Amino acid sequence: MANLDPLHPLQSSILELFGCRQALTVADIRNELEKDGVTVSLPNLYRTVSQMIDAQMLVKGSGKISLNMVWVAHLTSYVSTVTKTYVEQRVDEFQFPLLEQERREFWADSLMGLDPIWAHVLLRMTKSLQEHPAYMYNSHPWYSLGMRETETRFYQSMVASGHPMIILYGNDTFLDRYGERLIRVRNVHGSITPDIPFPKEGCALWVCDDHILECIFPPAITRHFAFFFNTVESIETFDAELFSDIFRMKAKCKITVRRNVREAQKLRSIFEQHTPH
Repeated sequence: MANLDPLHPLQSSILELFGCRQALTVADIRNELEKDGVTVSLPNLYRTVSQMIDAQMLVKGSGKISLNMVWVAHLTSYVSTVTKTYVEQRVDEFQFPLLEQERREFWADSLMGLDPIWAHVLLRMTKSLQEHPAYMYNSHPWYSLGMRETETRFYQSMVASGHPMIILYGNDTFLDRYGERLIRVRNVHGSITPDIPFPKEGCALWVCDDHILECIFPPAITRHFAFFFNTVESIETFDAELFSDIFRMKAKCKITVRRNVREAQKLRSIFEQHTPH
């Protein structure tokens, strides 16, 4: 899922931290990042912060670091332009909440191509959350294993409004257990629940109040992922690069989002029954 700065995930984490904090020491920055599951050595953090100061993204005074307001002004102008281009002129493309029984479909030629659309739709869905946590089911923790840093940033964006997120995984193999532990974000609660009555392979399902988002992976992609989860029994035998290549496989990938009060209530009840307390 998307980062503020996908090419520099550590810089992205620092910028998002300073979006809600100011006047921090390098030690403060490291402590806050670690709370959000971002591990970084002190020398690497000093080097990155120094680079960001040189680039006029951050400013240091009296030993404390904050965002450089000149850079903030430039960013504000950029966001204003993006809003006019993508939001104000295309208001009906991702209009939420949907009407009852309304249904939308979004397509791409790979999971990697579908990913930014998927993230955008989910973030729009969760903005309208009112009563319940966001519930998520994945047959396996594919994204935690193959796109850990971007997935971490996405989860942080999802819970930024204060609503918790529950993630349940449908299998209990070595890789499932390993992948479930990889991401730790406040207000995001993951569990292995092999007895939940959802598809064991190739299924991603989200329930956000009355909205439901579903992605059934194409058969070829499902088979490639299943091979890893069914055969890997130690991290030493896990080929992370080959696993990540599956996200780039060419296949017709689709997400479906719909609003159905009764179906959402039924699914939410299943999630609640299988969520550890």
